[in-house]
Amino acid sequence: MTQHHTPSSAIDSRKARTDALLARIVDEQLRNHGYAGVTIERVSDASGVAKTTIYRRWRSKTEMLFDLMIHRITQEDPLVPAENLKDDVLNLARRAVTLVASYPGRDILPGLLADAATDPDLAERIRTTWVTPAREVLKQIIGTTDLGIDFSELHATLLGVPYTRVHLLGETDLDVISHDLADHLLVLARSSEHSPHSSEK
Repeated sequence: MTQHHTPSSAIDSRKARTDALLARIVDEQLRNHGYAGVTIERVSDASGVAKTTIYRRWRSKTEMLFDLMIHRITQEDPLVPAENLKDDVLNLARRAVTLVASYPGRDILPGLLADAATDPDLAERIRTTWVTPAREVLKQIIGTTDLGIDFSELHATLLGVPYTRVHLLGETDLDVISHDLADHLLVLARSSEHSPHSSEK
């Protein structure tokens, strides 16, 4: 019996079309029902994609939202290198503030981080698909040599500062937050470079 194998390019193309459809439906559901109102059942009904197909890709609606609405966007819009370190860091700060304060991150991140706090598998998924690559971007921007910089602290600042100022303190001037964050990141980078404990980080 002759077996027919679907070319990998055709599989990738079909997957891309399905992801684009699901992303559009998830976007509609998120805008209409909010984070809590998005369910895999609703997405399946609206898209025509079987629930079993969706569950083969993602264990939960949180993972689906993260992949389709957060990770997908950041992958499609990479940072463009600037002429100097200060501008690079400011661009990175603006990207982080926009992610936290603007749709869809504004609507997704509070629920996503709350779910990740009680779901170790989800937390690890976020680390491997988002935190680790973002840390590599930080390394490229701050410096390619080993300066003893604590990149965990830099990354915590990169996301923690805008999250606190937007979601907890209710600040709305994103340009001010971005510039303050960039200044903070530069201070951390330069202080770590000269820290007596920098070689241990």
